[in-house]
This record gives sequence, structure tokens and C-alpha cells, in this order.
Amino acid sequence: MAEIFTIQGISLNIYALDQEPPHLHVKYGNNEFVITIDGREIEGKGSYAAIKVVNDFIDGCHDELLGLWDKARRGERVPRLNDDHNE
Repeated sequence: MAEIFTIQGISLNIYALDQEPPHLHVKYGNNEFVITIDGREIEGKGSYAAIKVVNDFIDGCHDELLGLWDKARRGERVPRLNDDHNE
């Protein structure tokens, strides 16, 4: 698992060699959900506020997230995103 970003206490993770479709594992407090990068399908439970933060984040760096997902699928090291995405 690679934590690629933390925003407002919400941890966004990508797992190496994970199964399609491209998605993020989202953790905050005692809550956890998975959200697809395209389509924004959610599995698990998340608050409206957390889901909105994650959706806004995906909107801001969609292509970069897909690139990180591809790296993880190939088993390559996945770097953290820069803090300039946290706006």
C-alpha cells in the first residue's frame, strides 16, 4: 500500500498489484471506503463531506492519479503527490 496523499485528515492510498478498475482506498478516523477514479463508484461507507473532498481531489489530478495507478499495477514504486494539490 502506498499513501499517495493526505488531505483534511483523509488518507488516500493505492495498493500495489491491485485489481481493476482504477480506484483509491480512502481512510479517515474509523471509516474506510473505496472510490473508483472514473465513475466515482463507492464501496464502503463515507460521510458526504469526506466523499466531496475526495471527489474534488480526483477532479484536480485525475490524469496523475491514473498514472500512479498504472505504476502500482506494474509493481513499481508509487510516490506521494506534492502538496500543491491540497487547495
